[in-house]
Amino acid sequence: MTYLARHPEQWDDMSADTENPEPAIEELLRWKAPPVPTRTIIDDSVDVGGITIRRGERVHFPVAAANRDPKYYPDPDEVRFDRDARPHLAFGMGPHRCLGVNLARLELKIAFTELRRRIPKFELKFPAAERETSQW
Repeated sequence: MTYLARHPEQWDDMSADTENPEPAIEELLRWKAPPVPTRTIIDDSVDVGGITIRRGERVHFPVAAANRDPKYYPDPDEVRFDRDARPHLAFGMGPHRCLGVNLARLELKIAFTELRRRIPKFELKFPAAERETSQW
């Protein structure tokens, strides 16, 4: 909501198709996925980006960072509701995928639809200096 308050044109774009807010919701999930980390212990030594990670070492990486991969998402730091639909990792993956993913998506659709109906226009006031440096 903070992002949409700071980008009212996106709020309008999101609501342009009142029957189908899902593309915008999926884009917001991709763009601002929770930074849930994945941890593992390396089974075999491996070189990644010129760095050797040795067998037995622990690694920690935020899966959501894949949602900003420029090889997969052109201009990944931009919120684009017209982006081609591609799977994202906001709800995890594989056996660790969120069990409530379908419920969460339905709740988001209902929430945004009701918010649009009840609050068609809104904005968030904040200092100009913050506006210039904020990604949100």
